[in-house]
Amino acid sequence: MGILGLTHDENGAALEKLPVTIKVAIGEGPKPDDENSIPRALFHFVFKRKTMRGQMVYWEPAPDIAEVFGDKPTELAVIFLHDDPREVCPSEYAMWTRKGRLCHGELVQIANGNAPRYEMQAIRRTTEHPEGEPWPGDHTYADGPNEGQPIEGCGEGCPELESGKCGPSADLYFILEKFPSLGAICRLHTGSKTSVPNLSNAVAQLHGWNGGRLKWVRAILKVTPELRWHPGQFGEWQSSVVPILSLEIGGTTLNGLVTTIDEPAKLRVGALAASADKQRIPFVVRESEVERAPEIADEFYPRNKNLL
Repeated sequence: MGILGLTHDENGAALEKLPVTIKVAIGEGPKPDDENSIPRALFHFVFKRKTMRGQMVYWEPAPDIAEVFGDKPTELAVIFLHDDPREVCPSEYAMWTRKGRLCHGELVQIANGNAPRYEMQAIRRTTEHPEGEPWPGDHTYADGPNEGQPIEGCGEGCPELESGKCGPSADLYFILEKFPSLGAICRLHTGSKTSVPNLSNAVAQLHGWNGGRLKWVRAILKVTPELRWHPGQFGEWQSSVVPILSLEIGGTTLNGLVTTIDEPAKLRVGALAASADKQRIPFVVRESEVERAPEIADEFYPRNKNLL
């Protein structure tokens, strides 16, 4: 019948674990055959598939998908395959290297009587615990001006976060309305301090507004240019234009908004028997951290390229 935990769960239901076969991005990583190549931002979406070069796997342009969406698309209709926002758009602080996440932290609820509180908790790979240990725990600075003092926790004040070695990290999982593919899923990764909360907050808002349902919901993924100011090398303020992601559902009326959200779900439910649909568990995505680490580190954390 199957394998418990691998193909089926303890109730005998098939586990719908989908591989990521399409990468959607608004940037290009460094060229794999050019050591001097650097990542560059784009103001439109590109589509890629995995391909084999020698003994390595790379993401290469997918012209068949690009042809469907035209030249330099800035909007995509996407459909989600899970009701849990944490499966649709997981986010965390992460220090990616070519071998994996050296450290990563996320918001955790702490029981505190009738008023639970939340705090950032991190796991870090250390020499003593290469599999990872709670960080910083009881660790203190071994040298430098802060020798003997406790190391800062995850979030504001963390030296890796302030130096840029660590940063926000989020993935959005979906299928493309105009290029649907059964048995697989698309993934978009971002490390932008603006795009990460934009996507996460939009998914959470949609989840709450739609009664806890996200599966088969349709939304519009957009990329738009925004002007940003930042301190220059000599103290003066400089401006730059950066691409920012957002997730929207539009309608001229509230009724129209509900129709826009529900249309893919109505088509899907109408095609399946109600009893069969209830027995199926949500689609989930499981990616290998080691497999995707070189891609993420090279494109979003180039300064961590040589970190072990």
